Amino acid sequence: MTDPSRFQEFAEAEMRKARVQGNIGALSSLIRALPADLRQAYAPIIGIFGHQPELQADDSISAVGESARVGACRLALMGMHFDEEVPRWSSFMVGRLVDAVLSIPQAGVGDLFRAMWQMLSARGNHLSRETARFIREIIRDVLSRDPKKREVDLHWLISQPSTMTEPQAYFIYNALALAPALFTQEVEEMISAALRGGEFFDEFSGG
Repeated sequence: MTDPSRFQEFAEAEMRKARVQGNIGALSSLIRALPADLRQAYAPIIGIFGHQPELQADDSISAVGESARVGACRLALMGMHFDEEVPRWSSFMVGRLVDAVLSIPQAGVGDLFRAMWQMLSARGNHLSRETARFIREIIRDVLSRDPKKREVDLHWLISQPSTMTEPQAYFIYNALALAPALFTQEVEEMISAALRGGEFFDEFSGG
């Protein structure tokens, strides 16, 4: 299976099975059989969970497209149950996640943020405390990195529709710690409107 979109759908289904069974070996075997560019994206991600497929001699020469990089990040986030109300993680695992993302050729924290945005966009308007803590921990870890490793263009993030959900607004609020110059009055008002009346408004407003 070499079509990236079809593989992503299949891989996410396999990750859901692996979470229930507690065994990621089958997914690791699938990734081992991928073409070099996809294998370079997904192998480090599976390594987070202790079952990294071996890379082959020609793997160091392949470029990895954005869709594969973001797809690999989605898979890692699913492994930590970010698609559910209660993610399962530790600071150590978050560190391994960011390390893995940065080890993918051409990848950066922007790919991780796009994956998080996609998954938050698929949710409703409720933000759980556990998800909020996970978001804050991701940003905290990225901020602790060398400046070159945390470089990210977030202009796409502030170009989102003015109406957004509470999880989306909370993510933007935290992510802009990496690009404070983008935190304009317009963005502030957009985030405030989405968070107002919810549990996290006081954190945002300083109340």
